[in-house]
Amino acid sequence: MKAVKANDQDPIMDVEEVAKYLEVSSITIYRLASRGEIPARKVGRQYRFYRPVINQWLSLSMDLPEEALYFNKFDRHAKKYGLEDISEDEINKIVKEVRRGEKKK
Repeated sequence: MKAVKANDQDPIMDVEEVAKYLEVSSITIYRLASRGEIPARKVGRQYRFYRPVINQWLSLSMDLPEEALYFNKFDRHAKKYGLEDISEDEINKIVKEVRRGEKKK
């Protein structure tokens, strides 16, 4: 049974509330949370979000340069495949290659 909240400004939100707040689907929020791309805490089998942290995350992510988005994707894959020790020059080279590939599409 879902607890009734006092108002829409409650600092603790569930997946559906975050989805509504960010105007995306619940599936998108689950995906972001499971990948660690949005700040969340798992309580039992459910995710919980702290509104001030979501606001800060949203603000910071809007200010990131385009390169940071590529690096974030690369960093996730680097950890997955054990490539954490790759140099910054190699990362920059990969980012340029990714950009060229996306421009061709």
